Amino acid sequence: MGKVVLIYSIKPESQETSLNEVAAQLKKMPYFTNLEIKPFMFGMNQILVTFMIEDKVQATGIETIENGIEKIPGVGSVTQEAMTLL
Repeated sequence: MGKVVLIYSIKPESQETSLNEVAAQLKKMPYFTNLEIKPFMFGMNQILVTFMIEDKVQATGIETIENGIEKIPGVGSVTQEAMTLL
């Protein structure tokens, strides 16, 4: 059995959104591995977050992750940037 690594970019709802608060919520999520706050445009930042799941739970794991991210207050958009098998 392998592991699946998922990387998402998360953009805030507005410039007033505290990415530190969003990051704190992401760290509590199942399968969380790592995150970075990086600039993306006009002085705004985004969060790049990495999750790692077992490939046998890939379908339910991805759904759990994406639904969890979308429920976090302050999240404006979520984009899956990468998915790869380790």
